[in-house]
Amino acid sequence: MRVLITGTTSGIGKTIMNHFIELNYEVYTINRKNINNNNITNYVCDLSDINQVQELIKTIDKLDIDILINNAGAGYPSKIENISLDSIYYETNLNFLTPYLLIQNIYPKMIKKKYGRIINISSISSKRGTPYLYTYSATKAALDSLTQSIASTASNYGFTINSICPGGIDTNMSINGRIEISNLKNMKDNEYQNGMINEMCLGKLIPTKAVVYLIDYLLSEKANCISGQSINICGALEVK
Repeated sequence: MRVLITGTTSGIGKTIMNHFIELNYEVYTINRKNINNNNITNYVCDLSDINQVQELIKTIDKLDIDILINNAGAGYPSKIENISLDSIYYETNLNFLTPYLLIQNIYPKMIKKKYGRIINISSISSKRGTPYLYTYSATKAALDSLTQSIASTASNYGFTINSICPGGIDTNMSINGRIEISNLKNMKDNEYQNGMINEMCLGKLIPTKAVVYLIDYLLSEKANCISGQSINICGALEVK
């Protein structure tokens, strides 16, 4: 089985990559920098640069990918009046347009061979909106909507596509982002995060491995009737 994963240098993506290496999958990754790992084939590409992405797609077009995991993404908390157009383009390209283009290339081949799995790593922000993460929340919502739209046209092909929406994940990027949100809300550094932990009713942040467990299930035959869904991993955190 061949799996293509974006954004694997740290956080959720690195955990996903290592998991598939352990399972002896044929692992392909896309990152802004090279990864020294003999167990993968890595393509270097800035996924926020659509021109680079289009060139990369010409290269990966020859690959027969069974599983696509769109993980790469980023959000930068800011007051809305301070957000530049370049920043909006950056997050839109990375969080939505690049996954869209990769799906556009790989999905028809999955349909042709009547097998395929696509998993988009979205965010609970797509459903409840996160303070000061305006573009991030909007682009993740767009990714969820794309997921549902594709699923509605892909019946009877042995193909599924779903989104996973983590909230309160324990990656450094997410933790630092919550500190920035606290500062923007004039809170103590960890006050916003502690409030989220209380809302989740778990007493802790969610480990990246929890995302991998759900991926395993969605890839299994047990989940072959689940498609077009945006599945939360956020404890009891209310989706408003």
